[in-house]
Amino acid sequence: MRTERRTRAETAKAAKAKPVKMSYREQQELEGMEAAIAAAEAVVVANEAKVQEAALGLRSVLEAACLALTSSQKRVEALYQRWQELEAKRNSGG
Repeated sequence: MRTERRTRAETAKAAKAKPVKMSYREQQELEGMEAAIAAAEAVVVANEAKVQEAALGLRSVLEAACLALTSSQKRVEALYQRWQELEAKRNSGG
């Protein structure tokens, strides 16, 4: 267990010591992240409206609207997660 702790500590220290350089693609992705998130959030809002409309109609329409809403919400979450990763990479010296 002591060796495991030392290895984890050494690994963490080494990770902090080495700055990670962002690729050009990652820099471009980071610059466009706010716009991508805004667009994805607009899709969520539109899908929420579809779910509300579909709730008054057929069950199959409601199910499809709910699936679209869930998918668009996951996309927003993924974009926020990626944004955090890119910001962390940029802030570490990359």
